[in-house]
Amino acid sequence: MSTQTNLTTLTLQLCNSFLQFKTQAEVYAFLRDICTPAEIKSMEERLEVANLLMAGFLSYREIHELTKVSIATITRVARFLLHEHNNGYKSVLKRLNETGLLPRKNEDSTIPGLHSLGLQLCNSFLQLKNPQEVYCFLKDIDTPSEIKSMGERLEVAKLLMDGFLSYREIHELTRVSIATITRVARFLLHEYNNGYKTALKRLAEASLLSKTEDDNVTSMNG
Repeated sequence: MSTQTNLTTLTLQLCNSFLQFKTQAEVYAFLRDICTPAEIKSMEERLEVANLLMAGFLSYREIHELTKVSIATITRVARFLLHEHNNGYKSVLKRLNETGLLPRKNEDSTIPGLHSLGLQLCNSFLQLKNPQEVYCFLKDIDTPSEIKSMGERLEVAKLLMDGFLSYREIHELTRVSIATITRVARFLLHEYNNGYKTALKRLAEASLLSKTEDDNVTSMNG
């Protein structure tokens, strides 16, 4: 069945970015660049809550006691898992289960700093096959403001990589705060994750970078 989703060009660029990675380490490096630690932790927790809800053995209260995630967050995850039509959680968890990639609690990772829930999150992004699937997963696991923020940060990183504009000019063009531009610059230029650089290089090679003069909305068939 064919569906059409209207995405901003920045969101489409973000979705295409997640499709450029081949390993858990590459996904994790990108997440560390484009997200705050709190945002990564929230995504890890939401995905684990979705996994527990899909299993069907625990009540909301029991999931809260096990994970320490708030009842409000568990309720939101349940709504997107069970009542919305994105099927992002369902598709990812089904594929993780089929491929044996649902990690056991406290499973070791060979990637420094990556624990079992982070591993599960990275493996989830690696299961996605096209921009439509990435967008559906992001709509389930993130809030609209979180998706918008990631799209803006990636665009700022692209403009910084181009090297033609000052921070002030990037702010005037994108309306992203100087504080956010400064943070993106630090992770792009001074940290060693190389998540932004890997994504932008591969997007450029695949001619998938957005153009500043692009229309605000792109129709995507999936």
